[in-house]
Amino acid sequence: MKQLDWKSFAIGVLFTTTLIFGVAAKEVKQKVEKVQPDKWEYRAFKVADATEFDDDEVRVLQEIFAWGNVGFELVDVESVIKNGNTVERIYYFKKPKF
Repeated sequence: MKQLDWKSFAIGVLFTTTLIFGVAAKEVKQKVEKVQPDKWEYRAFKVADATEFDDDEVRVLQEIFAWGNVGFELVDVESVIKNGNTVERIYYFKKPKF
């Protein structure tokens, strides 16, 4: 019975794996590339800080979802702090302007 040459086998496996992942990565990269818009639209809204899970929190979530449904993306939430307490939050959105 013929013995397997492990060195050649290992080199073959490494070469094949590199080839497969290299081709797959190139295909994924081509699909992911998007046209970046030259201009953006921005929106922001302020909310007085309140305890979690109250009516204001529900209203904020509803507003975030509504803005998302018209194409805006939430990009930042900034807390305004006075005397060590968060007094309000500012939600920033953007969407491409074509």
